[in-house]
Amino acid sequence: MELFQANHYRSYRVVSCRTIADAFKTDGEYALHIFSRPFPAPSHASTFFHDTLGLCLDDLSTEGIKRNFGDQVNTIAEIILNRYDKKLPHYLTHLTTNLTAGEIEQCYSERARSRMREMFNMLILGGGDRRK
Repeated sequence: MELFQANHYRSYRVVSCRTIADAFKTDGEYALHIFSRPFPAPSHASTFFHDTLGLCLDDLSTEGIKRNFGDQVNTIAEIILNRYDKKLPHYLTHLTTNLTAGEIEQCYSERARSRMREMFNMLILGGGDRRK
């Protein structure tokens, strides 16, 4: 996903789910707000002059549950549901995961999995680890 983040159709930022969860731990609801909408972007050749950038949630399920002053939230589930509720175009949200559909439902809820099914095209890359 990092190789394709700057593309002529629609650029996006790749952000680790752990980073997003840690942002919630320190910044609370503000972090949810930031990641629940498209990122504003300066008009620049590196993003093909797009005015907003999408989000790629990298490595879904590695974030765990985080607390912010007593508020315990599954940050990624909230962000996915928020982005769905805002009716963001499908090309503004991407994700990577090693989970199966059943494991996603177990970690995030049937509702979140249903929204993901509508929001995303699924590509399964078989074979061994490519990070060697």
